[in-house]
This record gives sequence, C-alpha cells and structure tokens, in this order.
Amino acid sequence: MNDFNFEAPNTLYDQHPEFSQDQKPNNSKGFALASLILGIAAIFCACICCVLYFLSIILAILSIVFACIAKKKNEGKMPGMARAGWILAIVAILFFLLVVCFEVYVSTLSDEEFAKIFESIFGIRLEDFIAEYEKSFGAPFTYKGA
Repeated sequence: MNDFNFEAPNTLYDQHPEFSQDQKPNNSKGFALASLILGIAAIFCACICCVLYFLSIILAILSIVFACIAKKKNEGKMPGMARAGWILAIVAILFFLLVVCFEVYVSTLSDEEFAKIFESIFGIRLEDFIAEYEKSFGAPFTYKGA
C-alpha cells in the first residue's frame, strides 16, 4: 500500500478480470497473420518465373507450419487468416509444380517442335519473332536452340 490507498496489479490476470487463472489469452493471431503474409508472398514469388519461384516453396511450407501452429494454439480451430494463408500456400505449391512440369516438358522439345508450339500460341513464326526482337533491341536473341 502507498499514500493513496492504491495497490498496483501484479499480473495480467489482475489487470483483466475477464481472464481467470485457468484461461490464458489466445496468442494464435500472430501465427495466423504470419501464415497469411507468407502465403501471399509465396503466391507472389510463384508467379515470378525467373528466380523467385523456388523461394515460393520455402515460404509456402513456412505458411503451412504457422497455420498449423495457429490452429494448435486456438484449441484445434484454424483462424480465418491462418486458413487463408494455408490455402494460398497450397495454391503456390501447385503453381510451382505446374511451372516445373512445364519447364521439364519444354526442355525435352526439339527446336522444330518448339517453333510449332510457339507459332500456335503466339501466331507468329519463331524466326520472325527473333528477327523483330533483334531489330528492336539491337541485341542478339538467345534461346535453347540458338
């Protein structure tokens, strides 16, 4: 006690009477938010098909781990942010696998097969595209067959 007849609370439970000693506050929101942010970052990295899409796998796995931790801390119920992060991570993993399969497929094509597919997709012959590229940018165009 002090001169003002006021005693400072010692614990969180003294400050917040709605929490009993048996009921601790839920700390799953931080993990749920981390899961959501990592899931968004995984999707972003998966869509950049240069270097960063390999990073998407790491981010997606971390997002799933944090979503599971949030579920465990929330007594078996997955918070909405954690569920969204988990779903985004799964989509990023599926997109990553799709890109890898496409790269493997394209790397097995012969130059003639690649040129036929290129023309069917873009409506221009590959040779014409390369000539236009080199004329526009003043630099040689290199690809698998060049």
